[in-house]
Amino acid sequence: DGLTALVEILELLTDPNNADSDGDGFNDGVETKTGIYVDASNTGTDPTKEDTDGDGLLDGDEAPRSNPVMADTDSDGYPDGREIQGGSSPTNANSTPGLPMVIAYWPFDDRSEQTANLAPNGKAGKLVGPDELPEYVPGHTGEEGDYALFFDGYEDYVTIGGGQGGEGNWQHLAITYDNELEIKKLYIDGELAAESNDSVYPNDTTPFNIGAGQDQGTGFFFVGDIDDIGLWNGALAQDEIK
Repeated sequence: DGLTALVEILELLTDPNNADSDGDGFNDGVETKTGIYVDASNTGTDPTKEDTDGDGLLDGDEAPRSNPVMADTDSDGYPDGREIQGGSSPTNANSTPGLPMVIAYWPFDDRSEQTANLAPNGKAGKLVGPDELPEYVPGHTGEEGDYALFFDGYEDYVTIGGGQGGEGNWQHLAITYDNELEIKKLYIDGELAAESNDSVYPNDTTPFNIGAGQDQGTGFFFVGDIDDIGLWNGALAQDEIK
């Protein structure tokens, strides 16, 4: 790879017996770790990370079709990995992938025991509560303004700083999680209110709460009414959130 064993061991922390320590398709010698992509002989990438910018593509698979040190090469709001997967161009801001698919949607408009399920692939959940015709599920205290929905998942709650809703007014809340970048974002009325880096490991065996936090304990419940809920199979970009 053009590097001495001493440089690899002491400075780069790469494997001197492997020309491509991270298996990303670039030899260690061209991964200069500057954060600036120049060309195939000076990629600016990290020789110890197969995906330097965390966009879901190997560094060697990106160059020269996209920038291996920029998660969103054309700054259109979509990570390069999602663009490639969706068939759009990661270097053209006017070329964007299609919307993620809605996998569940409950409008709560029919005032019946089981709300209409508009998920495209069949039944996904049921609204339950103590009333014959519930519009919502009462929360932990049972007091006015304390409501919650509960269904299956695994600790898929959002703990995120910042962002304050307006009391007494309807507001649109959207929470996205990008699995490739490991970023959670909170939007209020379409505007980014807060974000954090965290790993989420959803599954189908233990509780997933909407209208509540990590459990059904006091202090974890959403105070207010929930008008409708939708779930998508991918993270929406800001311009897709209405």
